[in-house]
Amino acid sequence: MAGGEGTRLRPMTANQPKPLLPIANRPIMEHVLRLLKRHGFTETVVTTAFLASLVRNYFGDGEDFGMSLQYATEEMPLGTAGSVKNAEDALRDEPFLVISGDALTDIDLSAMIRAHRKSGALVTIGLTRVPDPLEFGIIIVDDDGRIQRFLEKPTWGQVFSDTVNTGIYVMEPEVLARLPAGESVDWSSDVFPSLLERGAPLHGYIAEGYWEDVGTHESYLKAQADVLAGRVEAEIDGFEMSPGVWVAEGAEVDPDAVLKGPLAIGDYAKIEAGAELREFTVIGSNVVVKEGAFLHRAVVHNNVYVGPSVNLRGCVIGKNTDVMGSVRIEEGTIVGDECIIEAEGLPVTRGEGLSVQDHRGWCGRQHQRDLGVTGAAHAVRAPRGVRADQRGDHAGAVCAAGQCLRHHAEEGRHHHHLARRVARRPRAQAGRARRAYRQCDQRCRPRGTAAAGGTVRDVAG
Repeated sequence: MAGGEGTRLRPMTANQPKPLLPIANRPIMEHVLRLLKRHGFTETVVTTAFLASLVRNYFGDGEDFGMSLQYATEEMPLGTAGSVKNAEDALRDEPFLVISGDALTDIDLSAMIRAHRKSGALVTIGLTRVPDPLEFGIIIVDDDGRIQRFLEKPTWGQVFSDTVNTGIYVMEPEVLARLPAGESVDWSSDVFPSLLERGAPLHGYIAEGYWEDVGTHESYLKAQADVLAGRVEAEIDGFEMSPGVWVAEGAEVDPDAVLKGPLAIGDYAKIEAGAELREFTVIGSNVVVKEGAFLHRAVVHNNVYVGPSVNLRGCVIGKNTDVMGSVRIEEGTIVGDECIIEAEGLPVTRGEGLSVQDHRGWCGRQHQRDLGVTGAAHAVRAPRGVRADQRGDHAGAVCAAGQCLRHHAEEGRHHHHLARRVARRPRAQAGRARRAYRQCDQRCRPRGTAAAGGTVRDVAG
């Protein structure tokens, strides 16, 4: 099941579905597919709804994962059970397993299937024990594993068990025949209580493995740390350069950079001398971390620039974002995609401009002037007269379309966010953007780069 919007995870899920959120630089759903493959599942139907094309484009037909993937897309929200009913044509012949595509787990699926066959149940529900069951559906089973009672998202006064529903089910195909087609139906609140009332054999399998719903910002950061610490069986891309330090293909780590694992660095990232990466930090693909930057328990998505002397602690930085020099971003802050945080802004903390409560998917308007924050959907101020040696040779001028023009002096190449977005802009904006791009290209290309120590001019002006 990969149709969830992940509203509690916004702004991270404003532009991508929750199953594509990266955990240790792999989408959550990729971890799930690799778990299925380890347990012998090679034919999978993916139910999609929110931003379904992104899921389909990333995973394709499953060949890259050694699997065969089909897709069943909801035209309207059908609920957890209705979405599986929508895929019924591919599930008629034999028992099947239902698993959430946006939860991180290493539960022994093979053992769960064996328990289902042995019990003769119509449905076997995967259960796990959690210290705080309030956000989940709790279930109580008897000594034989038969389910006695359900309760969805109880209060503390209603809690009667610490075993909760993981969203993993093994089912006989006749279950789907009982569901109405084209209607919104939920497993936990509609189907299972109805089957229990009829006396159908529903069993619970209490699993001992790791399971994390990844439904909140806190649990998202926790899941990253759990993968890096080896608390869950999951594959981390790259090789282990030193104990707990994973570095992917093409990444450049200066010998004078300080790395204290566990942490992960994505492919083609660049970590400069004097940068310090501490425990439970995840650096995405094509990220640049400049000299003097300090990151601890920070999750940095793809294509991000982290300027000199930046301090990131316990936060998430969305993809295609520029964090300029000497910025501090503190615990619990979630920065949306495609933001520009200007140099020497005030410390950014939860509730100030880049709040986890900002559900617009970009940097918030509140306190922008004080914080020096601009987002992709706002009018972006060009930093006039800023010297490249003050922000490093990877300097942040701003083009007419409001996109950062990146210059890598050490490699003599240009990274223009603008270039890949011109085609998607309205015609008038695209024309201005192309002119700005050509102007910048003509100005910089003869030298190969913005010269270190030179002035980065406002190309929009």
